[in-house]
Amino acid sequence: MKKPKQIIIEATAECNLRCKYCPSPFAVGSHMDLSLFESIVRRASEEMPEVTLIPWMNGEPLLHPEYDLMLGLIEHYDMKAYVTTNGMIWNQEVFEIIADPSNQFYQIIFSLDGVPGSRSIRAARPGSDEERILENVHR
Repeated sequence: MKKPKQIIIEATAECNLRCKYCPSPFAVGSHMDLSLFESIVRRASEEMPEVTLIPWMNGEPLLHPEYDLMLGLIEHYDMKAYVTTNGMIWNQEVFEIIADPSNQFYQIIFSLDGVPGSRSIRAARPGSDEERILENVHR
């Protein structure tokens, strides 16, 4: 049986921006339950240990109040993963998990959809703060 190379999990549909092109419903309180997330990760680790998990889709994952615990579950089940964020939120616990060389998180993507120093980021992503994003990227 053919197996996927990646599994994308929408940890939350919430977002702190209102990007013009985004299909997300921006529903407040629309976070995935931690037990459901764990069941997906556990099953993936049992049936497809070589798959890459992407715990992000449409919403801003760092808005999930248990996102650090979600990443901890990925680490616990020794799965490969990467994270995408709009860069507006700094969460020390999350970034420490991602940066820890003992786990299999291999990248973080700061999705900007624009050119720093131009109006393009603010135009594409209403609510964004370019200075804060660049500060977080540099951290």
